[in-house]
Amino acid sequence: MNDTFQTTVNEIDCQCYVTRYVPGVPPKLTGHPDARHDGEESEFNFELLDENGQRAEWLEDDLTDEDNVRLEQEYLEFLSGV
Repeated sequence: MNDTFQTTVNEIDCQCYVTRYVPGVPPKLTGHPDARHDGEESEFNFELLDENGQRAEWLEDDLTDEDNVRLEQEYLEFLSGV
């Protein structure tokens, strides 16, 4: 996988290089109780790169939970071509 998209973190232009993405599984709460399950969270791993394509760990250090959610959403939009 080599999915890289443009984004911003703390108002700084950068790139998000996705190293692994596994979609989540929604919970199944209907049907027979033995067939129910809680679902699974998605797995979204990435590295932030500066404008030259170099790893920018200093940007990653300041990421918030909201940033992580936003970056995953931006990645899904990137995949769908939006």
